[in-house]
Amino acid sequence: MFTKVDNFNNSHTYTDVIKTNSVPEFNKKDYRGNQHEMDNFNWQMQYVDYKKKINDAKKGITVKEYSEMESVNDIQTVLRNEQYSKPWGRMNNYCRKVKLQEYINSLCLDGKIEDSKKPAYLNYLYKKLNDGKLKLKKDIEYDSDTQTVISIPCLDSKLK
Repeated sequence: MFTKVDNFNNSHTYTDVIKTNSVPEFNKKDYRGNQHEMDNFNWQMQYVDYKKKINDAKKGITVKEYSEMESVNDIQTVLRNEQYSKPWGRMNNYCRKVKLQEYINSLCLDGKIEDSKKPAYLNYLYKKLNDGKLKLKKDIEYDSDTQTVISIPCLDSKLK
Protein backbone atom coordinates (compact mmCIF):
# COMPACT_ATOMS: atom_id res chain seq x y z
CA MET A 1 0.00 0.00 0.00
CA PHE A 2 2.85 2.32 0.84
CA THR A 3 4.38 1.86 -2.57
CA LYS A 4 1.06 2.54 -4.32
CA VAL A 5 0.62 5.84 -2.47
CA ASP A 6 4.21 6.80 -3.19
CA ASN A 7 3.82 5.98 -6.87
CA PHE A 8 0.59 7.96 -7.04
CA ASN A 9 2.16 11.02 -5.39
CA ASN A 10 5.33 11.00 -7.49
CA SER A 11 3.89 9.89 -10.80
CA HIS A 12 2.62 12.54 -13.19
CA THR A 13 0.59 10.12 -15.24
CA TYR A 14 -2.43 10.58 -12.98
CA THR A 15 -2.75 14.34 -13.48
CA ASP A 16 -5.29 13.85 -16.26
CA VAL A 17 -7.44 11.78 -13.93
CA ILE A 18 -7.28 14.44 -11.29
CA LYS A 19 -8.15 17.18 -13.79
CA THR A 20 -11.20 15.36 -15.11
CA ASN A 21 -12.39 14.61 -11.59
CA SER A 22 -13.33 18.25 -11.00
CA VAL A 23 -16.54 19.54 -9.48
CA PRO A 24 -19.27 19.56 -12.10
CA GLU A 25 -20.49 23.01 -13.16
CA PHE A 26 -24.08 23.88 -12.47
CA ASN A 27 -26.38 26.03 -14.49
CA LYS A 28 -26.18 28.99 -12.13
CA LYS A 29 -29.13 31.35 -12.02
CA ASP A 30 -28.95 34.66 -10.22
CA TYR A 31 -29.97 33.95 -6.70
CA ARG A 32 -32.26 36.75 -5.61
CA GLY A 33 -33.13 35.59 -2.12
CA ASN A 34 -36.34 37.06 -0.72
CA GLN A 35 -36.76 39.41 -3.65
CA HIS A 36 -40.52 39.75 -3.20
CA GLU A 37 -40.14 41.01 0.37
CA MET A 38 -37.31 43.32 -0.68
CA ASP A 39 -39.42 44.79 -3.50
CA ASN A 40 -42.34 45.33 -1.11
CA PHE A 41 -40.06 47.11 1.35
CA ASN A 42 -38.63 49.39 -1.37
CA TRP A 43 -42.10 50.23 -2.67
CA GLN A 44 -43.26 50.98 0.85
CA MET A 45 -40.29 53.32 1.46
CA GLN A 46 -40.91 55.11 -1.85
CA TYR A 47 -44.57 55.55 -0.93
CA VAL A 48 -43.70 56.98 2.50
CA ASP A 49 -41.20 59.38 0.92
CA TYR A 50 -43.79 60.44 -1.68
CA LYS A 51 -46.42 61.10 1.02
CA LYS A 52 -43.90 63.08 3.09
CA LYS A 53 -43.03 65.31 0.12
CA ILE A 54 -46.72 65.97 -0.60
CA ASN A 55 -47.37 66.76 3.07
CA ASP A 56 -44.36 69.13 3.21
CA ALA A 57 -45.51 70.86 0.02
CA LYS A 58 -48.95 71.46 1.57
CA LYS A 59 -47.34 72.98 4.66
CA GLY A 60 -45.04 75.15 2.56
CA ILE A 61 -41.82 73.46 3.65
CA THR A 62 -39.12 73.65 1.00
CA VAL A 63 -35.86 71.77 0.74
CA LYS A 64 -32.82 73.99 1.11
CA GLU A 65 -30.41 73.96 -1.80
CA TYR A 66 -26.71 73.85 -1.11
CA SER A 67 -23.93 75.24 -3.25
CA GLU A 68 -20.59 73.57 -3.71
CA MET A 69 -17.34 75.47 -3.40
CA GLU A 70 -14.16 74.87 -5.39
CA SER A 71 -11.61 75.81 -2.74
CA VAL A 72 -11.16 77.08 0.79
CA ASN A 73 -10.68 80.62 -0.52
CA ASP A 74 -14.14 80.54 -2.08
CA ILE A 75 -15.63 79.46 1.25
CA GLN A 76 -13.82 82.27 3.05
CA THR A 77 -15.02 84.92 0.61
CA VAL A 78 -18.62 83.71 0.85
CA LEU A 79 -18.51 83.68 4.66
CA ARG A 80 -16.85 87.08 4.78
CA ASN A 81 -19.43 88.57 2.40
CA GLU A 82 -22.30 87.10 4.41
CA GLN A 83 -20.88 88.46 7.68
CA TYR A 84 -20.22 91.98 6.44
CA SER A 85 -23.27 92.34 4.21
CA LYS A 86 -25.53 92.31 7.25
CA PRO A 87 -26.97 95.61 8.47
CA TRP A 88 -24.95 97.35 11.19
CA GLY A 89 -27.44 96.40 13.89
CA ARG A 90 -27.13 92.66 13.14
CA MET A 91 -23.37 92.52 12.82
CA ASN A 92 -21.34 91.02 15.66
CA ASN A 93 -18.83 93.11 17.63
CA TYR A 94 -15.75 91.67 15.92
CA CYS A 95 -17.04 92.64 12.47
CA ARG A 96 -17.99 96.07 13.75
CA LYS A 97 -14.47 96.61 15.11
CA VAL A 98 -12.96 95.57 11.78
CA LYS A 99 -15.20 98.01 9.92
CA LEU A 100 -14.37 100.82 12.37
CA GLN A 101 -10.68 100.11 11.85
CA GLU A 102 -11.16 100.26 8.06
CA TYR A 103 -13.00 103.57 8.43
CA ILE A 104 -10.20 105.09 10.53
CA ASN A 105 -7.62 103.83 8.01
CA SER A 106 -9.56 105.45 5.17
CA LEU A 107 -9.69 108.74 7.12
CA CYS A 108 -5.92 108.52 7.59
CA LEU A 109 -5.41 107.97 3.87
CA ASP A 110 -7.64 110.96 3.09
CA GLY A 111 -5.56 113.12 5.45
CA LYS A 112 -8.38 113.93 7.87
CA ILE A 113 -6.63 112.16 10.76
CA GLU A 114 -2.92 112.12 11.53
CA ASP A 115 -1.24 108.72 11.85
CA SER A 116 -0.09 109.51 15.37
CA LYS A 117 -3.70 110.11 16.55
CA LYS A 118 -5.07 106.96 14.88
CA PRO A 119 -4.86 104.71 18.01
CA ALA A 120 -6.60 107.37 20.11
CA TYR A 121 -9.52 107.58 17.67
CA LEU A 122 -9.74 103.79 17.51
CA ASN A 123 -9.85 103.55 21.31
CA TYR A 124 -12.52 106.25 21.38
CA LEU A 125 -14.68 104.33 18.87
CA TYR A 126 -14.13 100.99 20.64
CA LYS A 127 -15.18 102.56 23.94
CA LYS A 128 -18.32 104.00 22.31
CA LEU A 129 -19.04 100.57 20.80
CA ASN A 130 -18.65 98.79 24.14
CA ASP A 131 -20.86 101.37 25.85
CA GLY A 132 -23.57 100.66 23.27
CA LYS A 133 -23.53 104.08 21.67
CA LEU A 134 -22.63 102.77 18.19
CA LYS A 135 -25.18 99.98 17.99
CA LEU A 136 -28.10 101.67 16.27
CA LYS A 137 -28.48 102.68 12.66
CA LYS A 138 -28.82 106.35 13.62
CA ASP A 139 -25.44 106.28 15.40
CA ILE A 140 -23.49 105.20 12.33
CA GLU A 141 -24.03 105.24 8.57
CA TYR A 142 -23.09 101.84 7.14
CA ASP A 143 -23.70 100.73 3.56
CA SER A 144 -24.21 96.96 3.61
CA ASP A 145 -24.04 96.71 -0.20
CA THR A 146 -20.52 98.13 -0.45
CA GLN A 147 -19.69 96.93 3.08
CA THR A 148 -18.20 100.26 4.14
CA VAL A 149 -18.81 102.77 6.91
CA ILE A 150 -19.88 106.03 5.30
CA SER A 151 -19.77 108.28 8.34
CA ILE A 152 -19.90 108.33 12.11
CA PRO A 153 -21.64 111.53 13.34
CA CYS A 154 -20.02 111.56 16.80
CA LEU A 155 -16.53 111.22 15.27
CA ASP A 156 -17.19 113.69 12.46
CA SER A 157 -18.21 116.35 14.99
CA LYS A 158 -14.84 115.86 16.77
CA LEU A 159 -12.90 116.15 13.52
CA LYS A 160 -14.40 119.57 12.67
